[in-house]
Amino acid sequence: ETGCDHLDIRMVKNILPLGKNYKGIILESPRVTAYPEAIALLKKLNIPMINVAGFGKTAAAGLCPCVFPDCRQAFGAGFEHLP
Repeated sequence: ETGCDHLDIRMVKNILPLGKNYKGIILESPRVTAYPEAIALLKKLNIPMINVAGFGKTAAAGLCPCVFPDCRQAFGAGFEHLP
């Protein structure tokens, strides 16, 4: 079975420990540096984790692997669909 749970990073303490069905964690927070305790708890789980930072390279990259979407390209792609 495949599924996905969505959770605010501030709620990490409330969901631990995770069940064995979790294969990884995808964070959606450009401000993970504001939650070092939550990141430390997630790292202890020893499962793959990545952060979709949303902004250019930030200090968040030092806490966990990050993906930095090309916001300009995404914005331009949106205009392609306008009449």
